Amino acid sequence: MAASEMRLKVLFLTPPAKAGGALAAQSFVEEEIRAIRDFNVQPYVLTDEIRGRTEIDGVPLVGIPRASVAGIQCPVWLGMTQLSLVAMLWQASRNAREIFHALRIEAAAARLIADEDIDVIHGHFGWPAGLGGALAAQATGVPLLASIRGTDVLLRKDLDYGLRSDPAYDVALRLLFRRARRILVATTFMQIAATNAGADRRKIQVIDKGVDLARFRPAADRHQARARLGVSGPLVLAVGSLQRRKGCETIIDALAALRRADVTLAICGTGDEHRALESRAKSQGVASQVRFEGQVSRDRIGAYFAAADVFVHAAELEAAGNVILEAQASGAAVVVTDSGGPGEYVDDGVTGFVIPVGDAPALAARLDVLLSNPSLAARLAEAARHRVEQRHDYPRMMAAVRAIYDAVGTADRPSSSRVVSLVTHN
Repeated sequence: MAASEMRLKVLFLTPPAKAGGALAAQSFVEEEIRAIRDFNVQPYVLTDEIRGRTEIDGVPLVGIPRASVAGIQCPVWLGMTQLSLVAMLWQASRNAREIFHALRIEAAAARLIADEDIDVIHGHFGWPAGLGGALAAQATGVPLLASIRGTDVLLRKDLDYGLRSDPAYDVALRLLFRRARRILVATTFMQIAATNAGADRRKIQVIDKGVDLARFRPAADRHQARARLGVSGPLVLAVGSLQRRKGCETIIDALAALRRADVTLAICGTGDEHRALESRAKSQGVASQVRFEGQVSRDRIGAYFAAADVFVHAAELEAAGNVILEAQASGAAVVVTDSGGPGEYVDDGVTGFVIPVGDAPALAARLDVLLSNPSLAARLAEAARHRVEQRHDYPRMMAAVRAIYDAVGTADRPSSSRVVSLVTHN
Protein backbone atom coordinates (compact mmCIF):
# COMPACT_ATOMS: atom_id res chain seq x y z
CA MET A 1 0.00 0.00 0.00
CA ALA A 2 1.40 3.43 -0.97
CA ALA A 3 2.06 5.87 1.85
CA SER A 4 -0.71 8.17 0.67
CA GLU A 5 -3.14 5.24 0.83
CA MET A 6 -2.36 4.43 4.47
CA ARG A 7 -4.93 5.45 7.05
CA LEU A 8 -3.27 7.93 9.38
CA LYS A 9 -4.39 9.03 12.82
CA VAL A 10 -3.57 12.69 13.41
CA LEU A 11 -3.96 14.56 16.69
CA PHE A 12 -4.82 18.22 16.21
CA LEU A 13 -3.82 20.66 18.94
CA THR A 14 -5.50 24.00 18.36
CA PRO A 15 -7.21 26.68 20.44
CA PRO A 16 -10.54 25.07 21.36
CA ALA A 17 -14.06 26.26 20.73
CA LYS A 18 -15.89 27.35 23.86
CA ALA A 19 -17.70 24.55 25.68
CA GLY A 20 -16.71 22.06 22.99
CA GLY A 21 -19.35 23.23 20.55
CA ALA A 22 -17.01 22.90 17.57
CA LEU A 23 -13.68 21.34 16.67
CA ALA A 24 -11.67 24.57 16.88
CA ALA A 25 -11.99 28.19 17.89
CA GLN A 26 -11.10 29.38 14.38
CA SER A 27 -13.52 28.35 11.64
CA PHE A 28 -10.77 27.97 9.04
CA VAL A 29 -8.89 25.46 11.24
CA GLU A 30 -12.09 23.48 11.75
CA GLU A 31 -12.67 23.42 8.01
CA GLU A 32 -9.12 22.16 7.44
CA ILE A 33 -9.64 19.38 9.99
CA ARG A 34 -12.83 18.34 8.22
CA ALA A 35 -11.26 18.57 4.77
CA ILE A 36 -8.24 16.38 5.61
CA ARG A 37 -10.59 13.45 6.24
CA ASP A 38 -10.92 13.03 2.47
CA PHE A 39 -7.22 12.11 2.36
CA ASN A 40 -7.44 8.96 4.45
CA VAL A 41 -6.82 10.75 7.72
CA GLN A 42 -8.69 10.17 10.98
CA PRO A 43 -8.42 13.40 12.97
CA TYR A 44 -8.55 13.60 16.76
CA VAL A 45 -8.94 16.91 18.59
CA LEU A 46 -7.93 17.59 22.20
CA THR A 47 -9.74 20.29 24.16
CA ASP A 48 -9.72 21.72 27.67
CA GLU A 49 -13.30 22.96 27.27
CA ILE A 50 -15.02 19.64 28.04
CA ARG A 51 -14.47 16.53 30.15
CA GLY A 52 -14.76 13.08 28.74
CA ARG A 53 -15.17 12.44 25.06
CA THR A 54 -17.65 13.16 22.29
CA GLU A 55 -17.69 13.17 18.50
CA ILE A 56 -18.47 15.84 15.96
CA ASP A 57 -19.19 14.39 12.51
CA GLY A 58 -16.99 11.40 13.21
CA VAL A 59 -14.08 13.38 14.67
CA PRO A 60 -13.33 12.46 18.30
CA LEU A 61 -13.23 15.53 20.55
CA VAL A 62 -11.39 14.51 23.71
CA GLY A 63 -11.31 16.52 26.92
CA ILE A 64 -8.38 16.58 29.33
CA PRO A 65 -8.81 14.87 32.72
CA ARG A 66 -9.96 16.82 35.74
CA ALA A 67 -7.33 18.40 37.96
CA SER A 68 -7.83 15.78 40.66
CA VAL A 69 -5.13 14.27 42.85
CA ALA A 70 -4.81 11.41 40.38
CA GLY A 71 -4.80 13.84 37.50
CA ILE A 72 -1.92 15.82 38.98
CA GLN A 73 0.58 12.97 38.86
CA CYS A 74 1.05 12.81 35.08
CA PRO A 75 1.75 16.51 34.41
CA VAL A 76 4.05 16.59 37.46
CA TRP A 77 5.90 13.59 36.05
CA LEU A 78 6.15 15.30 32.70
CA GLY A 79 7.39 18.48 34.34
CA MET A 80 10.06 16.55 36.23
CA THR A 81 11.45 15.35 32.90
CA GLN A 82 11.61 18.98 31.73
CA LEU A 83 12.99 20.77 34.77
CA SER A 84 15.13 23.23 32.81
CA LEU A 85 12.15 24.20 30.63
CA VAL A 86 9.84 24.58 33.61
CA ALA A 87 12.48 26.73 35.31
CA MET A 88 12.71 28.99 32.25
CA LEU A 89 8.92 29.27 32.02
CA TRP A 90 8.71 30.11 35.72
CA GLN A 91 11.44 32.72 35.42
CA ALA A 92 9.63 34.28 32.44
CA SER A 93 6.10 34.37 33.82
CA ARG A 94 5.92 33.42 37.52
CA ASN A 95 2.49 31.98 36.66
CA ALA A 96 2.42 28.50 38.14
CA ARG A 97 -1.24 27.93 37.23
CA GLU A 98 -0.68 28.54 33.51
CA ILE A 99 2.49 26.45 33.44
CA PHE A 100 0.76 23.54 35.15
CA HIS A 101 -2.28 23.80 32.87
CA ALA A 102 -0.06 23.62 29.78
CA LEU A 103 1.67 20.56 31.24
CA ARG A 104 -1.74 18.97 31.85
CA ILE A 105 -2.66 19.44 28.20
CA GLU A 106 0.67 18.09 26.96
CA ALA A 107 0.35 15.07 29.29
CA ALA A 108 -3.22 14.44 28.12
CA ALA A 109 -1.99 14.61 24.51
CA ALA A 110 0.71 12.04 25.27
CA ARG A 111 -1.83 9.73 26.85
CA LEU A 112 -4.22 10.06 23.90
CA ILE A 113 -1.36 9.35 21.49
CA ALA A 114 -0.54 6.14 23.34
CA ASP A 115 -4.17 5.06 23.79
CA GLU A 116 -5.16 5.63 20.15
CA ASP A 117 -1.81 4.85 18.50
CA ILE A 118 -1.68 8.30 16.91
CA ASP A 119 0.72 8.68 13.97
CA VAL A 120 1.25 12.45 13.77
CA ILE A 121 0.70 15.52 15.96
CA HIS A 122 -0.37 18.65 14.08
CA GLY A 123 -0.34 21.78 16.23
CA HIS A 124 -1.83 25.17 15.38
CA PHE A 125 -1.07 28.58 16.94
CA GLY A 126 1.38 26.92 19.35
CA TRP A 127 -1.50 25.73 21.55
CA PRO A 128 -1.11 25.16 24.45
CA ALA A 129 0.93 28.14 25.71
CA GLY A 130 3.46 28.02 22.89
CA LEU A 131 4.41 24.38 23.50
CA GLY A 132 2.19 23.16 20.67
CA GLY A 133 2.65 19.45 21.43
CA ALA A 134 6.43 19.61 21.84
CA LEU A 135 6.47 17.73 25.16
CA ALA A 136 3.93 15.14 24.01
CA ALA A 137 6.00 14.53 20.89
CA GLN A 138 9.17 14.08 22.89
CA ALA A 139 7.49 11.73 25.36
CA THR A 140 5.93 9.51 22.70
CA GLY A 141 8.29 9.85 19.73
CA VAL A 142 5.44 10.82 17.40
CA PRO A 143 6.35 13.29 14.61
CA LEU A 144 5.23 16.87 15.25
CA LEU A 145 4.14 19.46 12.71
CA ALA A 146 3.54 23.09 13.69
CA SER A 147 1.21 25.30 11.65
CA ILE A 148 2.11 28.91 12.42
CA ARG A 149 -0.89 31.14 11.75
CA GLY A 150 -0.10 34.73 12.77
CA THR A 151 -0.74 35.72 16.35
CA ASP A 152 1.74 33.04 17.42
CA VAL A 153 4.77 34.77 15.86
CA LEU A 154 3.73 38.27 14.79
CA LEU A 155 4.20 40.93 17.44
CA ARG A 156 2.92 44.53 17.40
CA LYS A 157 2.68 45.95 20.90
CA ASP A 158 1.17 49.19 19.60
CA LEU A 159 -1.74 47.11 18.27
CA ASP A 160 -1.88 44.90 21.37
CA TYR A 161 -1.27 41.95 19.09
CA GLY A 162 0.85 38.86 19.44
CA LEU A 163 1.16 36.01 21.92
CA ARG A 164 4.90 36.53 22.12
CA SER A 165 4.28 39.59 24.28
CA ASP A 166 4.16 36.95 27.04
CA PRO A 167 7.84 36.04 27.66
CA ALA A 168 6.89 32.52 28.74
CA TYR A 169 5.07 31.94 25.46
CA ASP A 170 8.18 33.05 23.57
CA VAL A 171 10.32 30.58 25.55
CA ALA A 172 7.91 27.72 24.82
CA LEU A 173 7.60 28.65 21.13
CA ARG A 174 11.35 28.31 20.62
CA LEU A 175 11.16 24.78 22.04
CA LEU A 176 8.30 24.04 19.65
CA PHE A 177 10.41 25.24 16.72
CA ARG A 178 13.23 22.91 17.76
CA ARG A 179 11.02 19.86 18.24
CA ALA A 180 8.80 20.24 15.16
CA ARG A 181 9.76 18.18 12.14
CA ARG A 182 8.13 20.71 9.82
CA ILE A 183 6.78 24.23 10.31
CA LEU A 184 3.90 25.11 7.98
CA VAL A 185 3.00 28.66 6.96
CA ALA A 186 0.62 30.14 4.39
CA THR A 187 2.72 33.02 3.00
CA THR A 188 6.35 33.96 2.46
CA PHE A 189 5.67 36.88 4.80
CA MET A 190 4.98 34.34 7.54
CA GLN A 191 8.03 32.33 6.55
CA ILE A 192 10.15 35.38 7.27
CA ALA A 193 8.25 36.15 10.47
CA ALA A 194 8.71 32.60 11.77
CA THR A 195 12.42 32.72 10.96
CA ASN A 196 12.75 36.02 12.80
CA ALA A 197 10.98 34.43 15.79
CA GLY A 198 13.58 31.67 15.98
CA ALA A 199 12.43 28.94 13.57
CA ASP A 200 14.94 27.08 11.40
CA ARG A 201 14.19 28.27 7.87
CA ARG A 202 15.08 24.82 6.51
CA LYS A 203 12.08 23.34 8.35
CA ILE A 204 9.59 25.90 7.09
CA GLN A 205 7.29 25.01 4.22
CA VAL A 206 4.88 27.42 2.56
CA ILE A 207 1.53 25.86 1.66
CA ASP A 208 -1.13 27.91 -0.09
CA LYS A 209 -4.29 28.26 2.00
CA GLY A 210 -7.43 26.55 0.84
CA VAL A 211 -10.96 27.79 0.30
CA ASP A 212 -14.24 25.94 -0.18
CA LEU A 213 -15.07 26.68 -3.81
CA ALA A 214 -18.52 25.12 -3.51
CA ARG A 215 -19.53 27.32 -0.57
CA PHE A 216 -17.93 30.50 -1.92
CA ARG A 217 -18.90 31.08 -5.54
CA PRO A 218 -20.19 33.97 -7.65
CA ALA A 219 -23.90 34.74 -7.50
CA ALA A 220 -25.95 34.05 -10.59
CA ASP A 221 -27.36 37.58 -10.19
CA ARG A 222 -25.56 40.00 -7.86
CA HIS A 223 -28.48 42.46 -7.92
CA GLN A 224 -30.78 39.78 -6.53
CA ALA A 225 -28.14 38.72 -4.01
CA ARG A 226 -27.90 42.32 -2.76
CA ALA A 227 -31.69 42.64 -2.65
CA ARG A 228 -31.92 39.57 -0.42
CA LEU A 229 -29.70 41.45 2.05
CA GLY A 230 -31.86 44.55 1.77
CA VAL A 231 -29.29 46.54 -0.23
CA SER A 232 -30.36 48.39 -3.35
CA GLY A 233 -27.15 50.05 -4.58
CA PRO A 234 -23.47 49.10 -4.75
CA LEU A 235 -22.24 47.07 -1.78
CA VAL A 236 -18.77 47.32 -0.24
CA LEU A 237 -18.02 44.51 2.24
CA ALA A 238 -15.58 44.05 5.11
CA VAL A 239 -15.41 40.85 7.17
CA GLY A 240 -13.36 40.37 10.31
CA SER A 241 -13.10 41.08 14.00
CA LEU A 242 -13.61 44.71 15.00
CA GLN A 243 -10.11 45.39 16.28
CA ARG A 244 -7.83 48.28 15.54
CA ARG A 245 -5.52 45.92 13.66
CA LYS A 246 -8.20 45.24 11.05
CA GLY A 247 -8.31 48.86 9.85
CA CYS A 248 -12.08 49.33 9.62
CA GLU A 249 -11.68 53.01 10.48
CA THR A 250 -9.74 53.41 7.21
CA ILE A 251 -12.66 51.90 5.29
CA ILE A 252 -15.13 54.28 6.93
CA ASP A 253 -12.89 57.27 6.17
CA ALA A 254 -12.61 56.11 2.56
CA LEU A 255 -16.40 55.79 2.27
CA ALA A 256 -16.72 59.39 3.47
CA ALA A 257 -14.12 60.55 0.94
CA LEU A 258 -15.90 58.67 -1.85
CA ARG A 259 -18.94 60.95 -1.53
CA ARG A 260 -21.40 58.49 -3.03
CA ALA A 261 -24.65 58.26 -1.10
CA ASP A 262 -25.77 55.20 -3.09
CA VAL A 263 -22.99 53.00 -1.69
CA THR A 264 -23.57 50.74 1.34
CA LEU A 265 -20.74 49.48 3.52
CA ALA A 266 -21.50 46.22 5.37
CA ILE A 267 -19.13 45.26 8.17
CA CYS A 268 -19.47 41.67 9.41
CA GLY A 269 -17.85 40.92 12.73
CA THR A 270 -17.73 41.81 16.40
CA GLY A 271 -15.10 43.27 18.69
CA ASP A 272 -13.96 45.97 21.06
CA GLU A 273 -13.89 48.67 18.39
CA HIS A 274 -17.60 48.47 17.54
CA ARG A 275 -18.71 51.61 19.39
CA ALA A 276 -15.68 53.59 18.24
CA LEU A 277 -16.41 52.66 14.64
CA GLU A 278 -20.06 53.63 14.99
CA SER A 279 -18.94 57.01 16.34
CA ARG A 280 -16.48 57.43 13.50
CA ALA A 281 -19.16 56.72 10.89
CA LYS A 282 -21.41 59.28 12.54
CA SER A 283 -18.69 61.94 12.73
CA GLN A 284 -17.79 61.33 9.09
CA GLY A 285 -21.42 61.75 8.04
CA VAL A 286 -21.84 58.23 6.65
CA ALA A 287 -23.65 56.49 9.54
CA SER A 288 -26.70 55.90 7.36
CA GLN A 289 -24.52 54.08 4.80
CA VAL A 290 -22.75 51.76 7.22
CA ARG A 291 -24.37 48.52 8.37
CA PHE A 292 -22.82 46.70 11.31
CA GLU A 293 -24.02 43.15 10.75
CA GLY A 294 -22.47 41.57 13.84
CA GLN A 295 -21.20 38.02 13.86
CA VAL A 296 -22.44 36.29 10.71
CA SER A 297 -22.45 32.48 10.74
CA ARG A 298 -20.45 30.43 8.26
CA ASP A 299 -23.74 29.23 6.79
CA ARG A 300 -24.76 32.82 5.97
CA ILE A 301 -21.51 34.62 5.21
CA GLY A 302 -21.33 33.30 1.66
CA ALA A 303 -24.42 35.34 0.80
CA TYR A 304 -22.58 38.54 1.76
CA PHE A 305 -19.53 37.72 -0.32
CA ALA A 306 -21.69 36.84 -3.33
CA ALA A 307 -23.64 40.11 -3.01
CA ALA A 308 -20.57 42.36 -2.68
CA ASP A 309 -19.39 44.51 -5.54
CA VAL A 310 -16.10 45.20 -3.75
CA PHE A 311 -14.50 43.48 -0.80
CA VAL A 312 -12.04 45.48 1.29
CA HIS A 313 -9.44 44.14 3.69
CA ALA A 314 -7.71 47.14 5.26
CA ALA A 315 -5.67 45.45 8.01
CA GLU A 316 -2.57 47.05 9.49
CA LEU A 317 -1.00 43.63 10.04
CA GLU A 318 -2.18 40.29 8.65
CA ALA A 319 -0.53 36.90 8.29
CA ALA A 320 -2.62 35.81 5.32
CA GLY A 321 -6.37 36.47 5.26
CA ASN A 322 -8.81 33.66 4.55
CA VAL A 323 -11.57 36.17 3.89
CA ILE A 324 -9.65 37.54 0.91
CA LEU A 325 -9.71 34.14 -0.78
CA GLU A 326 -13.39 33.71 0.08
CA ALA A 327 -14.18 37.07 -1.53
CA GLN A 328 -12.16 36.23 -4.63
CA ALA A 329 -13.86 32.84 -4.91
CA SER A 330 -17.22 34.61 -4.65
CA GLY A 331 -16.56 36.90 -7.60
CA ALA A 332 -16.07 40.18 -5.73
CA ALA A 333 -13.43 42.68 -6.78
CA VAL A 334 -10.97 43.10 -3.91
CA VAL A 335 -8.84 45.86 -2.44
CA VAL A 336 -6.32 44.92 0.26
CA THR A 337 -3.58 46.68 2.17
CA ASP A 338 0.06 45.75 1.90
CA SER A 339 -0.04 44.55 5.49
CA GLY A 340 1.97 41.34 5.20
CA GLY A 341 0.33 38.27 3.71
CA PRO A 342 -2.61 39.86 1.83
CA GLY A 343 -0.34 41.35 -0.83
CA GLU A 344 0.64 37.81 -1.80
CA TYR A 345 -2.97 36.94 -2.61
CA VAL A 346 -3.60 39.93 -4.86
CA ASP A 347 -1.61 40.82 -7.96
CA ASP A 348 -2.08 44.60 -8.08
CA GLY A 349 -4.02 45.63 -11.16
CA VAL A 350 -4.53 42.03 -12.28
CA THR A 351 -6.58 40.24 -9.59
CA GLY A 352 -7.45 43.29 -7.49
CA PHE A 353 -5.72 46.31 -5.98
CA VAL A 354 -3.12 46.63 -3.22
CA ILE A 355 -2.85 49.93 -1.32
CA PRO A 356 -0.65 51.20 1.52
CA VAL A 357 -1.75 50.55 5.09
CA GLY A 358 -3.96 53.29 6.54
CA ASP A 359 -4.28 55.22 3.26
CA ALA A 360 -7.96 56.20 3.14
CA PRO A 361 -7.58 58.49 0.08
CA ALA A 362 -5.94 55.66 -1.88
CA LEU A 363 -8.74 53.30 -0.85
CA ALA A 364 -11.38 55.84 -1.85
CA ALA A 365 -9.71 56.23 -5.25
CA ARG A 366 -9.69 52.48 -5.85
CA LEU A 367 -13.30 52.13 -4.75
CA ASP A 368 -14.26 54.89 -7.16
CA VAL A 369 -12.46 53.17 -10.03
CA LEU A 370 -14.09 49.81 -9.35
CA LEU A 371 -17.61 51.10 -8.71
CA SER A 372 -17.47 53.41 -11.73
CA ASN A 373 -16.08 50.75 -14.08
CA PRO A 374 -18.08 47.51 -13.70
CA SER A 375 -16.28 45.90 -16.62
CA LEU A 376 -12.89 46.46 -14.95
CA ALA A 377 -14.20 45.14 -11.65
CA ALA A 378 -15.58 42.06 -13.40
CA ARG A 379 -12.29 41.45 -15.20
CA LEU A 380 -10.28 41.64 -11.99
CA ALA A 381 -12.78 39.44 -10.15
CA GLU A 382 -12.74 36.82 -12.92
CA ALA A 383 -8.93 36.70 -12.86
CA ALA A 384 -8.98 36.36 -9.09
CA ARG A 385 -11.52 33.51 -9.17
CA HIS A 386 -9.36 31.71 -11.73
CA ARG A 387 -6.27 32.12 -9.53
CA VAL A 388 -8.12 30.74 -6.52
CA GLU A 389 -9.32 27.76 -8.53
CA GLN A 390 -5.78 27.04 -9.67
CA ARG A 391 -3.96 27.53 -6.35
CA HIS A 392 -6.28 27.65 -3.36
CA ASP A 393 -8.92 24.94 -3.50
CA TYR A 394 -9.09 22.75 -0.39
CA PRO A 395 -8.22 19.45 -2.13
CA ARG A 396 -4.94 20.95 -3.36
CA MET A 397 -4.05 22.24 0.11
CA MET A 398 -5.01 19.00 1.85
CA ALA A 399 -3.07 16.89 -0.63
CA ALA A 400 0.01 18.97 0.21
CA VAL A 401 -0.58 18.52 3.94
CA ARG A 402 -1.10 14.78 3.55
CA ALA A 403 2.16 14.56 1.60
CA ILE A 404 3.95 16.20 4.53
CA TYR A 405 2.39 13.74 6.97
CA ASP A 406 3.82 10.95 4.82
CA ALA A 407 7.20 12.66 4.47
CA VAL A 408 7.86 12.96 8.20
CA GLY A 409 7.97 9.19 8.31
CA THR A 410 7.04 6.56 10.82
CA ALA A 411 7.10 7.56 14.44
CA ASP A 412 10.37 6.72 16.16
CA ARG A 413 8.67 5.79 19.40
CA PRO A 414 10.51 5.32 22.68
CA SER A 415 10.27 2.07 24.59
CA SER A 416 6.75 1.01 25.46
CA SER A 417 7.63 0.98 29.15
CA ARG A 418 8.44 4.69 29.05
CA VAL A 419 5.14 5.59 27.42
CA VAL A 420 3.19 3.33 29.77
CA SER A 421 4.95 4.98 32.70
CA LEU A 422 3.79 8.35 31.44
CA VAL A 423 0.17 7.60 30.64
CA THR A 424 -0.67 5.36 33.57
CA HIS A 425 0.08 8.13 36.03
CA ASN A 426 -3.10 9.90 35.02
